[in-house]
Amino acid sequence: MIWDDTLTRKIIAGDRTAFELCYRQLSPFVYSAIYKTCQDKELSKDIVQETFLTAFQQAHELNHDTNMLAWLKRVAFNKVINTLKRSNKFDGDNDAQNKVDVSDSIEASVENERLFLFILSKVSLSERIILWLYFVEQYKHHVIAELMGKSLSYSKLVVSRTISTLKKSPALVEVINA
Repeated sequence: MIWDDTLTRKIIAGDRTAFELCYRQLSPFVYSAIYKTCQDKELSKDIVQETFLTAFQQAHELNHDTNMLAWLKRVAFNKVINTLKRSNKFDGDNDAQNKVDVSDSIEASVENERLFLFILSKVSLSERIILWLYFVEQYKHHVIAELMGKSLSYSKLVVSRTISTLKKSPALVEVINA
């Protein structure tokens, strides 16, 4: 994807045509990131719409050197987390029973997209969001904790505990050998 920074300046100035182009170019990336974390097509579509509505309303507050995709993803992940909190989908993390273990090489293997997507499908919703933000979006632990409304150590604990649990599974062998 090639983003023209002059579009950012036009969006900040209120140019609707530039914003429409922004939507066409960047909404698939925003949707993909949202869907891979929450795994709900309708929710993902709704959040993309809400994200771009918020972006349109707040574009005048941006700096000219803002990384537009990174900013949009940040807005989107805030919306995902807030939506899931309001609907109590984080309470108890009902899909926690689907957790699976993986071998010792999880940290080195996380770059393998197939393995990572497999792992994401086997952890709870809140863990999935935290892992995505940490490994893919490369958010710092304190930023994730702030987004989730938790303590500074919350993100570190979830990442550490999830990796520890995943390291113990024979499922990694199946995925790597598939």
